[in-house]
Amino acid sequence: MITKEQAKQLLTNYGKALQALQDNIPRMNTPSGSFSPGRADAQIIPNLLQVLQCIATGTPYKPTDFVKGLPAMDRSGRDPQAAFVELSKQLNGPFLNYYARMHPERTQLVFELANFHHEVAQHATKILREKDTHKACTEVLAKIKDFIEKHPNVDGLQKMNAIMDKNTSSTAKLAEIIALAKDKKSDSALTKAFHETFRKRDPAVEAFYQDIAKLDIKKPRGLKDYVDLSENPHVLDKVNNKRY
Repeated sequence: MITKEQAKQLLTNYGKALQALQDNIPRMNTPSGSFSPGRADAQIIPNLLQVLQCIATGTPYKPTDFVKGLPAMDRSGRDPQAAFVELSKQLNGPFLNYYARMHPERTQLVFELANFHHEVAQHATKILREKDTHKACTEVLAKIKDFIEKHPNVDGLQKMNAIMDKNTSSTAKLAEIIALAKDKKSDSALTKAFHETFRKRDPAVEAFYQDIAKLDIKKPRGLKDYVDLSENPHVLDKVNNKRY
């Protein structure tokens, strides 16, 4: 996500350039050359500036009617982070060049806006990656919850259950659970035999610890594969040993 400080910095560095470009965008547009202006073009920059201001100040975001008509904006709703991703996609090369072409300082303006587009593209990519990871972690936690409910009397699993009750992000919860699984799992055939023979550990619980310990939050694809294949230990073992 974009932090308050990052949003403030973007406004400080590029606010004037964005406003200069906005002043060149008419409310009604006609196609020209290879670029076809959209009816919501005049609303893109005001909404983007509003989104950055909302992130910087922690205030709610309310999109304008024209921008709400864009399908992607309908999906993002009033989430300023999601709206930032969708609005930043609109500020591509053709958009910037088309509306900057009549500005008296076109070269400098295009240069500044190109830098802005590069920065926001990096932020947008990071936001999408974080959302993907959050979704994958949430789905894995649901699978873990299901397993714990089937084995209610296992101390290690109850510790995992307590972690899931914490008021932290799904990513933080899963990271802590993975660390606990690494601590609980058997590291050799000897320790596995000890746990199962003397501590009466259910082989299914041991296999569960092993599978969770292999997960890596930095590899969302592996997390998704765990969710899809958690009921097939042999396939899951192959998946967890892949490099993504």
